[in-house]
Amino acid sequence: RSVYEAMFSCRVPRVPRVLPANIVEEIVYECYEDHTLQVQEKYLESKRNGTSKESQEGLFLASLKTSDMMQALERVLEKRYHLPFVVSKYGFELLSTCEATGGLAYGYFLDSCSGLDVSVGRVLSIIMHMLSAIWPTPLPCTDQAIGQKELNTVIETMYASLSQSKREEVMSDIAIHTKATFTYTTLREYFIAAATSMQEHHTNALRELIEFKATTLKVSDLDKYAFADSCSSYDYGNEADISCVRERLKYRHAEACLRCNAPKARLSTAELTMVASETMWTLAEEKSGTWLKPKKRY
Repeated sequence: RSVYEAMFSCRVPRVPRVLPANIVEEIVYECYEDHTLQVQEKYLESKRNGTSKESQEGLFLASLKTSDMMQALERVLEKRYHLPFVVSKYGFELLSTCEATGGLAYGYFLDSCSGLDVSVGRVLSIIMHMLSAIWPTPLPCTDQAIGQKELNTVIETMYASLSQSKREEVMSDIAIHTKATFTYTTLREYFIAAATSMQEHHTNALRELIEFKATTLKVSDLDKYAFADSCSSYDYGNEADISCVRERLKYRHAEACLRCNAPKARLSTAELTMVASETMWTLAEEKSGTWLKPKKRY
């Protein structure tokens, strides 16, 4: 409450309204999208203005200090609601709903708003957005079950870069977790649990690559170059430009180090894994056609 009042210079309701879950998830997704595009633009601007790799990275990291999730939230709400008092009211209601409702997905968004790294929250926002965009039955009928054929279509869209055998492994995991009850709610719970525990297929495979690279180099953590090398061998799909993937991995590594206050620009295996997973899911979203923004991203 005090943070929001200071930011928007206004008073907020004593008892805020609880916003519907679909509205909260839409806005959270748009905030992560806005933040991602802002960071990419700052990276490209630093490459244009820097005279060396060192100066480019210095410019990039300096610019990130003025780019955070609260600013992304303000921009998203201004585009949606225009009027300043409506923007401030909705912003406070959104954050209050996230805090009151609880749950991992909302908790990670609040962490992002507090200045921590955005990787986990962004992965969850992409997966939730893709799932709702391709779900075969009308939402918000979240407890209406779908059949095996419809589930196959959902998984084929979300995991388009995987082979059929790998997709069958994903579906087997889902069947075990959901006890073969395939509703929007049970799949949402599955993906949140799997992603945050690093058992989701892409996330788990990338973690293994990172751990193998660290073992090969006989180090406990990886710098951005070794990190990019470790993840470049993953199958991001036939249309992926690996040079662009490597660029994104490196600049997201630099951003995550800043957000996590990592000493000597080193991140833990778990932190590296989620940065890599975010890159993978960004590409998966673009390939699925569920991404609504026209601008090309790394």
